[in-house]
Amino acid sequence: MTPLEEWYYELPIITRSYITLVVAETLACQLDLVQPFQLHFSYDLVFKGHQYWRLFTSFLYFGGLSIDFIFHMFFLVRYSRTLEEGYFRGRTVDFAWMLMLSMAAIVTLTPIASPKPGSIPFLSSPLTFTLIYLWSRKNPQMRMHFFGLFVISAAYLPWVFLGFSLIIHGVWPTGDLIGLLAGHTYYFLDEIWPRGGGAIVGGVRMERPRIVRAPNFIKQLFRVDFVGGRGVGTGVEIVLPTLEAEAVQGEAVIHGATGEYEMWNPNGNNDGGENELRQRPTHNVQNEEEEENH
Repeated sequence: MTPLEEWYYELPIITRSYITLVVAETLACQLDLVQPFQLHFSYDLVFKGHQYWRLFTSFLYFGGLSIDFIFHMFFLVRYSRTLEEGYFRGRTVDFAWMLMLSMAAIVTLTPIASPKPGSIPFLSSPLTFTLIYLWSRKNPQMRMHFFGLFVISAAYLPWVFLGFSLIIHGVWPTGDLIGLLAGHTYYFLDEIWPRGGGAIVGGVRMERPRIVRAPNFIKQLFRVDFVGGRGVGTGVEIVLPTLEAEAVQGEAVIHGATGEYEMWNPNGNNDGGENELRQRPTHNVQNEEEEENH
C-alpha cells in the first residue's frame, strides 16, 4: 500500500467519504462529464425548478484543479478530521448530523445574506468555514502559526481568515460569514444553551437537552450489533450500546440482544489458530442442579 493510500484509509469515515465525493465531482467537471452550472446552488432552480440534487452537489465543488483547490482541500481535511477524531470521537453519527444541520443552515442563510441572487453559487467554502469555526471554539487555547507569519490563539483563527480573505480578494467574504454564523448557531445550541439553566433537581441545576445531537432513531439506524472496536480501514470507533463484556473463567463473554457470545478457537487453544465469535451454549440451570443432587 502506498503512503497516499495509507493516509487515505487512515482518515475517519465521514471525512474520507466527503473528500472522496469532492474529488469525484471535481474530476467529473474537469473531464467535462458535467458542467459546474449544472451543480451550483440556485434558490429558484432548487425550489421552483425542483432540481434538488443542487442542495448536495453545491457542497462538493471548490473550483477546478488548481493551487486554490489544493488549499481548500487542505483546510477541509485538516479541520474535518480533527473534529471527527477529537470532539466527535466515538460519535460518528453526531458528526454526520452536525454536517447535515450546518448544510441546512447554510442553504437557508445564503439567499437571505447574498448581496444578489447567485453571488454564492457553491456552498463548499461556507461549510469548510463552519468546520474551522467549530474547531476554533473547541480548541480556543491552542497556539498556532498562521502561514509562518505570526502566532495566534485558535480562538481568533476564523477572524484572521476573514481579514486575510478581505485583503486578498478585496471583497467582503459573505460566504465565510455565512459559514461562521452556521457554526456559531450549532456551537451555541450544543454548548452554551444547554448550560443556561434547566430544571433544578435536588438542589442541582440540570442541563437542558442538547437539541442538535443526532436523534435516537437516527443512531438506531447505524447501531452495530456485532463485536468491534475500530472498523477495519475506516478509522471509526464503534460504540456498542447493546453489548457488555465480562471475564468469566478467563474467557470473554459478550451479552447481546439475542443471547450470549464468546470467543473460541474451533481447532483448540494451543494450535495458533484464529479465534472466532460464536453464540455461547445455553445451560439449563434446573437440570444441572438435579444432576448434582443425584
